[in-house]
Amino acid sequence: MQLSHQTLSGLHISVNSIVECSKFLLSEGVEFILTSHYNQDPLEEEFLHLRHKGGSNDNPTVYDIKNNLSQMRVIGSTALAPIHSNITKHRKAGGLPIDCRPIAKKHINTL
Repeated sequence: MQLSHQTLSGLHISVNSIVECSKFLLSEGVEFILTSHYNQDPLEEEFLHLRHKGGSNDNPTVYDIKNNLSQMRVIGSTALAPIHSNITKHRKAGGLPIDCRPIAKKHINTL
């Protein structure tokens, strides 16, 4: 398997960042470090919402992204939160009550 230079560069930046953060924390007296708490979940969640809003468009333009971000700010990005995902903070499946009763018909008064 061969990695692209962008992937290798990103991996290099991530590893160096974790090493430097760990050195700093240890020098400040932290007893142990849980690297699982180093994450980019908010950023990943934002991209998840952008992909969801983009539909089948695999190559969105800058205008498409700007428009989707504006819509998400108006709607509220938590409205699109998935039930199952690779992020740790997600909504519970049974969080919203669902009423399956049929809606009563509206009676219209005719003159």
